[in-house]
Amino acid sequence: MSYFNLEKKIEFLRKWFEKKEKLAIRYFENQIEKSKPYVKAGDIYHADLGVNIYDEIDRFCPVLIFQGNDYYLRNSNVVFVIPISSNTQSKPYRVNFNDYDLTISEGLSEGTILIQQARPISKTRLLDFRGRLSEKKMLEIGDMFIEFITKNTPHI
Repeated sequence: MSYFNLEKKIEFLRKWFEKKEKLAIRYFENQIEKSKPYVKAGDIYHADLGVNIYDEIDRFCPVLIFQGNDYYLRNSNVVFVIPISSNTQSKPYRVNFNDYDLTISEGLSEGTILIQQARPISKTRLLDFRGRLSEKKMLEIGDMFIEFITKNTPHI
């Protein structure tokens, strides 16, 4: 990484830390309820993933809620998500979807679920609702997620 790129990344990180501090203050001052927003597995939200390191997806992007225990979702401020890219190029551990796979769409028509980028995030990072994937597509994503985990986890 060149010196210029490193300086640029450091500046992005500084700005993200300032934004993160504001999110934390808003959360604690306004006492945002843990259950807000109420999310379900298969929901797609626009989220602020912040500034990350190297190839991690960052900034604003749609994410798929990939967590099925409704009791846990209601009682936790953390949710497991998988980022979505608009780049529909076929690569390993990616699942493409189109408008036929969406049961609800709020301006979203296609994308690629990036299985290898799955992660937990705070619900305070979720912004606006963008859609919901069909159960059939969620099963396909679940199968791909299991394949990713089992092929990339050391067997003891």
